[in-house]
Amino acid sequence: MNTRISFAAALFIIAAAMLISPVTPVWAEGGASTPVVLGNKVLESIKSQNKDGLKSLIHPEVVTYLNDKSPGELDKVLDNFLTLQIPKSGEFVVQPINEVSEYDNATQTLIFRGYTLYFPVPPMDLLVLVTDAEIAKKDDKGVETKTKAKAGVMVYTITQNKGNWYIVLPVKKNAEKPEEKKQ
Repeated sequence: MNTRISFAAALFIIAAAMLISPVTPVWAEGGASTPVVLGNKVLESIKSQNKDGLKSLIHPEVVTYLNDKSPGELDKVLDNFLTLQIPKSGEFVVQPINEVSEYDNATQTLIFRGYTLYFPVPPMDLLVLVTDAEIAKKDDKGVETKTKAKAGVMVYTITQNKGNWYIVLPVKKNAEKPEEKKQ
């Protein structure tokens, strides 16, 4: 009798493992262990034109929010990601979101180019891809020279969820256009 119970228990465990195993890799793919790993996964997904890979790097609550509130918007965002030009070299730098004066933690909003952007999930940091660039500068006499400097070429708002790092996408809170400058 004990052999039958042990055999039945073993079959149950094997069956359960077989049912769970196809789902487990999907969960394992989501997010990344560090912000830099997240950034590198984003770049890999863009290079390989992997829309599903990009989607797995976006915070799951943001994906749900966009699918519920703005059907089709997530696909547009992912398509835009896939058109980004990736520099030949660069490194990722993490900057705390509280250093960005335009971000209001209480309302989870950011003022950017005259638009108010709402974050369905509050971001913790910015992940900035920095690369070497030549920047034109003018001196006191108006003479322009080119100087080598580090420049941010891609910026992602990011946060942690269940130990993994994810991109947090904002949505426009208002549709007003920036005020025209009066001349």
